[in-house]
Parts: sequence; C-alpha cells; structure tokens
Amino acid sequence: MKLTYPLFLLGGLANLALSQSVSTTTRTTASSRTTASSRTSTSTSTSTSRTSSSAIPTPKISTNGRCGNGVTCMGSNFGPCCSREGFCGNAAEYCSPYTCQRAWGGCDNTYGVPGGYTKTTNGTCGGTGKLSCLGSGFGDCCSPWGQCGSSPAHCGQGCQGGYISVCDSVSTDGTCGHGSSKTCRFSGFGRCCSSGGVCGSTDAHCGAGCQSENGECY
Repeated sequence: MKLTYPLFLLGGLANLALSQSVSTTTRTTASSRTTASSRTSTSTSTSTSRTSSSAIPTPKISTNGRCGNGVTCMGSNFGPCCSREGFCGNAAEYCSPYTCQRAWGGCDNTYGVPGGYTKTTNGTCGGTGKLSCLGSGFGDCCSPWGQCGSSPAHCGQGCQGGYISVCDSVSTDGTCGHGSSKTCRFSGFGRCCSSGGVCGSTDAHCGAGCQSENGECY
C-alpha cells in the first residue's frame, strides 16, 4: 500500500531538513573559526615569547671603572672607551681601534698605534724601532725575541708589553720591566715602571729612566 502525505506536511519536512542543514553548517563554520582563532592566538603568543627570550640584554654602565662581560664604559664617569685590560678611559690606550673593546665602549679612529709606536708590517716587534704588534695581523703579543704572535710563548713570560703589544702579565708584586712581561698599568702599585723595575707614580718612577714598555712615562 503506497502512503501519501499532504503537501503541507511534505513542505514542513523539507523546511525542517533545510533548517537542520543550515544549523549544522553554521556550527561547523563557527567551530572552524574558533579553531583558526585559537591557532592564530597560540602562534602569536609563541612568536612573542621567542622574541622576548632572544632579546639582547642591555649592558650595565660601569660604576667602578672596569668594563667587559656585560659592563660598558659608555655613559660612565671614567671615559667612554674600554681597554683590552678591561678599564674605562679616554686616552689612546683605551680608545685606539687597535686596543679598545668595541663591544663595551667607544673607539676613536683618530688614534693610531698608541705611544708613538709603528705598526709592524713583517711580524717583528720591539727594539729601537718601536714596532708594535697591535692590529698587525700577526698576533697582538710581542715575544721576548721580538716576534708577534698569540701563543703563550709570545704572550707569557718575557712578553714585551706596554704599547708594543698586549701581554698576559700585570704586576702583582710591584716589580716590572727588565725583560719580564710585567706591566704596571692597572697593577694598583702605580702606572709607571721605574729604571729600577718598581711600579709607582712619582717623578722617580715616571721620569728619567722610566721603562715605557712596561708602564706609562712622563
């Protein structure tokens, strides 16, 4: 027996089916939008987190004249340049592009090799010619035998310090010079090395006979 339905009932069923279809589509679309929004939010949050974690810390301004390892001379009361030894100042030994630490202060290209020395062009250093290893490309240390390099043999005992090169040894007992690598700079005993090999800051230390390779001289 074949069933028949009134037209108004068939129309109602059709409208119900269409309504359910539209409702399902709306829910699916809304769900998709929510998921996409969630993904976008998560992505933005992750990106922001990565940016924050990769930010470079701002260096601290030196309060004691020392610099390096996160401490800068820029803006300090000790001078804008950071020397190789890690001290702030504004003289050639601090600001020369051959001796300054660019990461922790300024450098001044108007300074050449400091102290009146000449940058070596063949790797020899020291002696009466005052040939400096600084910025030479052969290594910044001047060995006891007058050759530039960067090994312990060049930079350790006997290294010719001062403005000729960078040496590892800052005097810890107040003695200096006479073939040793000990320098009075930043030693705490005075910045000049006397003719007798003693660090100090008087005329006797910094005047006649002062060893300029191992400290400052007037």
